[in-house]
Amino acid sequence: MDEAEGHLPLRRVAWQAVRLVVRADPRNAAVALVLAVAGAALPALGVLLTKSFVEEIATGEQANRAMVYAVGLAAVYGLSKAADIARVNHATVLSATTAHAANLDFLEMAGRIDAAYLDDPSFFDRMSRASQEVLQRPDQLTYSMINIVASGTSFLAVAAALVSIDPLVTLLVVASIIPGLIAQRRANIRQYEFRSGSTPRLRLISYLSGLLTDPSTGTELRAQASAQPIISRYRTTSQAHVAEQRRVFARIGSIHAVAGIVSALLLAGAFASVVQSARDGNLSAGDAAALVASISTMTLNFTLLANALSGVESHARFLRDYFEFLETPAVVVRHEGPTGGSDGGPGGGLCLRDVTFSYPGKRSNALEAVSFRATPGTLTAIVGPNGAGKTTLIRLLLRLYDPQSGSIELDGRPYLSFEPDELRRRFGVLFQEFGRYNFSVRELITITGREPSGDDALWASLRAADAERLVRGLPGELDAQVGRLFQGGRELSGGEWQKLALARLFYRDAAVWILDEPTSALDPEAEYAVFEQLRAQLGRRIGFVISHRFSSARSADQILVLDAGRLIEIGDHSELVAQRGRYFEMFERQAAGYR
Repeated sequence: MDEAEGHLPLRRVAWQAVRLVVRADPRNAAVALVLAVAGAALPALGVLLTKSFVEEIATGEQANRAMVYAVGLAAVYGLSKAADIARVNHATVLSATTAHAANLDFLEMAGRIDAAYLDDPSFFDRMSRASQEVLQRPDQLTYSMINIVASGTSFLAVAAALVSIDPLVTLLVVASIIPGLIAQRRANIRQYEFRSGSTPRLRLISYLSGLLTDPSTGTELRAQASAQPIISRYRTTSQAHVAEQRRVFARIGSIHAVAGIVSALLLAGAFASVVQSARDGNLSAGDAAALVASISTMTLNFTLLANALSGVESHARFLRDYFEFLETPAVVVRHEGPTGGSDGGPGGGLCLRDVTFSYPGKRSNALEAVSFRATPGTLTAIVGPNGAGKTTLIRLLLRLYDPQSGSIELDGRPYLSFEPDELRRRFGVLFQEFGRYNFSVRELITITGREPSGDDALWASLRAADAERLVRGLPGELDAQVGRLFQGGRELSGGEWQKLALARLFYRDAAVWILDEPTSALDPEAEYAVFEQLRAQLGRRIGFVISHRFSSARSADQILVLDAGRLIEIGDHSELVAQRGRYFEMFERQAAGYR
């Protein structure tokens, strides 16, 4: 196997795949292996019985013995069929459990990869290939591995019987299969190169198709009669992909055609050798029959073995993306032990000191020398124009990234001393692009990971988010299905979805709450009610709100004004208005629209 391509050697990928199969279902793996070996030994016995049966028929001396050999041949045939059926049944179950285990491993990794990777298009290409291959390759690889054992054992057993009769014929039969094996390996490489190179194009095709089927984008495109440009681009991209695929498989077809011609010539030589040996009197009738049967059996089994070996290499080549994805290294890691502070609530608050951060590959800083403190029981608003660094600041608070310089502390404990998940469990977050989970109301709210606290806690969260009346009006209330993806679900308005997302945040037992435009889809009256509840529910928590509505920001205990990655002003509403700086300008400009 070629080890120059990619990062993981193919032998290592194949070994990891074997471990995956055994780990997924050790019992079925062992049974399938035993059945493969047992069933594979029967064809060699069939060859020997054929030789003896034909010799008895040719001499005509021992009819009873010929009948015994005939019964033996029938028994071998029946046992072979039974072993094949049992092996396929066990392999089918083994394939299903292997695919299940592989999918779980993929989802586990997808759930813990660092956010930094999600900003890299090339990583999306690799993750896309991994997600596609995990759906079928582990299943197919399992079959190929079992077939290697079965066909390999059968081939060796028949070859051992054949070589004792005519070594030259054995050599020619083996040689006749090698061109096909080489051709298939070259085809595997070409297919992998084509598949890998076309990943960005396939992702674009999938994206374009999704635009017309996604409820949000599909409605907008239809409302503006803009579907045709999307369809036109889909057609062009898809046709280019099909044309390239046609060229690749035409070349693969040419390779197999040449290999087929060479194999046919070598196999013809094997049959010619049998004919010549028979003419020269060097073969008995039984030997000739055994040779013909062996050639057919060996050709079949070696073809199966070659296909299985080629399949393992092909599946391993494609699964390399999958196993490399599973080995994605963490970007955000724990660097030092805990120092200072406590492991309880936000006793010392959250403190940033001269935090500077830039995204990978970017020359300019997204944040530069930012310092502030947020204490328990206070609400901090973060304001500024688009691109000021507000979202980046939230990403650092959640430790989706680590700053290049400066430090962040929670409760006097450095961020770098926290395991990332340990830290994030202390946060409750509501992003502007929040998740619209098509679950029951109960599942949608409790997805936060908090220990179940009974229906009273759920209703309290809904009440705080001004969503109690909404849920009371749904059939089934807490058990009502929302969203239109599944049967019986009810679609909600943008504001209703946002209220349920707020309830999810209020339900989470977190030390720090972060809300990114939490009322963007709500009317002013509902917005006022939500912020009143937010202050009431805050308690000893630390709260952060990103908002472009200064009516929301003005009620905060402190306001951070960001501009071009710098914290240019800090204070409460009255202090910042009195300074008549950047905050005052933005506030006055927005207030003028309401006069």
